[in-house]
Amino acid sequence: MIDDYVALPYDHGRVTSSHRGYKTFLYTVKTTLESNTFQWFIILMIAANAALMGLETFDFVSSSTDWSTILEIADYAFLIFFTIEIVFQFIAHGWTFFNDGWLIFDLSIIVGSWFFQPFRVLRSLRILRVIRLISRYVLQVLVHFTDS
Repeated sequence: MIDDYVALPYDHGRVTSSHRGYKTFLYTVKTTLESNTFQWFIILMIAANAALMGLETFDFVSSSTDWSTILEIADYAFLIFFTIEIVFQFIAHGWTFFNDGWLIFDLSIIVGSWFFQPFRVLRSLRILRVIRLISRYVLQVLVHFTDS
């Protein structure tokens, strides 16, 4: 099953143990990224990130260095998490990653977040990633109902 799901372009029929290990890794990454559980987890992470960004607008946060520091650390943690996720997306898709408009959108948001970290308004663009996930989920539900 793994050999059918993940084809390496340089296999030529010779599968060594290192190829098999790499194929197993790719299979695990792809199935994890495509799972509904992981998609919902990403939505939860985006929502939590949005909630923390919303907290930054309250006076008690902006007037407290402790709260500001905590939220800044949390923001970096979210950004690191989303960066790791986009790296795994690239690992799973290879160069075909750049054929998917939504993945390019995600990459743009993540790269932009790193470059524009000091600008709080631009960081909020990360919340737009939820649009991709929700649209994908709604599309899956519609396909499921039309198939039955």
